[in-house]
Amino acid sequence: RNLKNTVVYFVNKLFVRKLKFICSIPDDYKTFKLLYLHSTAVHKRFFYPNKNILKFSKTLSSYKKNVNILISHSASKENNHLEIIERLEGLKECDNVTIYAVLSYGGDMNYINSIVSEGKKKFGKNFIPIVNFMDLEQYNIFLEKIDIAYFASNRQSSLFTSVTMLSAGVKMILKSSTSTYSFFIKNGVKVYDFNQTSNIKDILNIDFHDIERNSKIIKNMYSEKSILRMYQDIFK
Repeated sequence: RNLKNTVVYFVNKLFVRKLKFICSIPDDYKTFKLLYLHSTAVHKRFFYPNKNILKFSKTLSSYKKNVNILISHSASKENNHLEIIERLEGLKECDNVTIYAVLSYGGDMNYINSIVSEGKKKFGKNFIPIVNFMDLEQYNIFLEKIDIAYFASNRQSSLFTSVTMLSAGVKMILKSSTSTYSFFIKNGVKVYDFNQTSNIKDILNIDFHDIERNSKIIKNMYSEKSILRMYQDIFK
């Protein structure tokens, strides 16, 4: 252990001692406790006020006309865009499928350019990179038109975006090794395992009953009353 790592370790240790609560999803708290055995911080549920909970407006007929797929939520390299693009290569001949990539934040220009180049190479005009930042209202309108979200991060990320899309009836595909995936599964939300959803038929198959049920579960989990109880528990 070098000097820098030693200093960082002890600063973190002193900081962690002062923590009373960890506001996270349960499996992230478990990871925290494994890393900081001495911490007495307890777990608390937390989520933002529910302006991001959207109306369910999907219809069966809309899926038969056009399918919009979102690959990850930011330009971070950890989102493994190229892995997803390779998985979706079989869609390059499907004119009714549009693939979106939000690249307006979280990554460096070299990486962003490589994703845009590869996406255009594979899917042509059906690949649309989002490179301009959107405000919350614009972002929510954009998310409402997404049908399938295909995420390849190896850690918990995009919980806010995932909850927003599930409330609007988006099919979510996540890596089962992430705490995001296990969190949704434990709460009865139907999400799909990235490693078990690799062929084009499985990716495009949408069970209307599942996405409608997901929307109801999410809206109950993050209703105004539920979020109020979370805040009351934290600040009591």
